[in-house]
Amino acid sequence: EKTKIMRCRKGGGRWSKIGWRWEGKELEEVREFKYLGYIIRGNEEQDAHVKDRVRKGATILGKIWGLGNVWRRLGKENMVV
Repeated sequence: EKTKIMRCRKGGGRWSKIGWRWEGKELEEVREFKYLGYIIRGNEEQDAHVKDRVRKGATILGKIWGLGNVWRRLGKENMVV
């Protein structure tokens, strides 16, 4: 089901459970969701989005650096001495 609900509020405190319903169906309450690639959290924190970007960047860098190692190995194997 695509329809979910997220409550946004400032400050801390505990969340009380509320039974949200739409057209007779119970809605799932979430604390964060991704919208157009940006992670939105109900408590206004942006650390989840930043951590996601760092993780994706590290993955890409690992692939790029891995290609450099492959190219160096291929270059050494194909060298004529």
